[in-house]
Amino acid sequence: MNIRQNGALNNMNPSSELISELKVTQFNNNAEFSQMADVTIITKSGKKDFHGSAFEYLQNSALDATTWGFDNKAHKAYNTFGGSFSGPLRLPHVKAGEDKTFFFADYEGNRRRFTTPLVLSVPTAAMRSGDLTNLPGAGGG
Repeated sequence: MNIRQNGALNNMNPSSELISELKVTQFNNNAEFSQMADVTIITKSGKKDFHGSAFEYLQNSALDATTWGFDNKAHKAYNTFGGSFSGPLRLPHVKAGEDKTFFFADYEGNRRRFTTPLVLSVPTAAMRSGDLTNLPGAGGG
């Protein structure tokens, strides 16, 4: 929920490593959500043992098809990477919270490098001098 603009938070992009549960409600929503639809995300939490994960998702132009009308493929290299780490939080000289305080940390990064093929038309000498009769749909003749 975007509390500054009283509406949905449009730019929330949680990491896949962060999500523990996901719930989508479309109808008969509670009044607390103040809108027709709602997406509720429950994040992961720490546990008594240390746990971690790492991932890399790579997309590149090696397996892409060649764009129609072009001789070669456009360069593309997308990397999505990250990981998570969780466990018990041990505070020095505090014995009471030993089995009750945990942490969870998560990171996800994106690197996108690509080119976009363009098709450009160059006007003829007649077009540059103002004669547009040969344009499709110009009605000239």
